[in-house]
Amino acid sequence: MAVILMKIFEESPRKFDRWMHLLTFGRLQQIRDEILQTVQPGSRFLEIGCGTGALATMLAQRGARVVGIDVSDKMIETAREKLEEAGLSGQVEARRLHGLQLEDAFLAAEFDHVLSVLALSEMTDDEIDCLLPQCRKVLQPRGKLILVDEVIPDKFFSRAVYGVYRFIARLVTYLGLQAAEIKKASLLTKVLYFLIELPLILLTFLVVPAATHPLFRLEQRVERSGFRVTSSKSYLGGTLKLLLAERA
Repeated sequence: MAVILMKIFEESPRKFDRWMHLLTFGRLQQIRDEILQTVQPGSRFLEIGCGTGALATMLAQRGARVVGIDVSDKMIETAREKLEEAGLSGQVEARRLHGLQLEDAFLAAEFDHVLSVLALSEMTDDEIDCLLPQCRKVLQPRGKLILVDEVIPDKFFSRAVYGVYRFIARLVTYLGLQAAEIKKASLLTKVLYFLIELPLILLTFLVVPAATHPLFRLEQRVERSGFRVTSSKSYLGGTLKLLLAERA
């Protein structure tokens, strides 16, 4: 899934939403529209990995009160600018915070909904298993957990095709990041750089772990953390999932 290309676009937050729309073939906005249907005026949302604040802005326009957190300074800065332009700064708070700091930063049962879009796949398995119980703690009884993320497809053929695609996309991403580091250099310098450094670049790519990883058996992990899965919907050949759960 194209979420692994996000690392490039996070360096240019203003282009991030447009590129993610293209890379998910419009599915991301379709998923956002489904999430917006859950909004009740005055409901309190916590968004983990709020990015540029695009979804937080939509939630606030529906009457929700939102706290959006992200670990990227550039994303938080862009989100604050976007919210100020929309006149929603008083309704949405954008904070630089890691998801693993929830129970220290927020009160128990403070939110009606906890939302995460394409954020869990950037965490390790241990971090996810630590985060989910914290999500439960800050939710109201019967509060809703909404997760959207990259997942490993259930069917064998889909997994095989996806594995090949993901490897190629990772390679393109890595080479793109290398090129971004010398983007101000002349064309000749860039060509020489890749000719000379390419073997080392490829070796580094093969030994460096991926920045993101698709999630496996997401429903089971959510239920082990004290939630009841109420809905699960797949997109893009089973590589992208929208999961809704309720605090048990």
